[in-house]
Amino acid sequence: MEDLRKQLSNTVDKLEFDPMVHIEIRFKELKYDEVIWPLQQDPLVDRLRTPQTRASIRIVLGTIDELRSKKSQS
Repeated sequence: MEDLRKQLSNTVDKLEFDPMVHIEIRFKELKYDEVIWPLQQDPLVDRLRTPQTRASIRIVLGTIDELRSKKSQS
């Protein structure tokens, strides 16, 4: 399994993406208090692009470039 994970990681690293594309989470069912609100508060969520109100169901993790940077820092 570890070998497959490494192969996938190497393959993904070679893919080309528009670095400014936003990665968002979309929901099949809206369970606001159970799922959406706790996710909006999570430190991994981009709080500048994710409205911090209960009126919003949008969850943005960041751009591909930002997520790559976070991955390389960890």
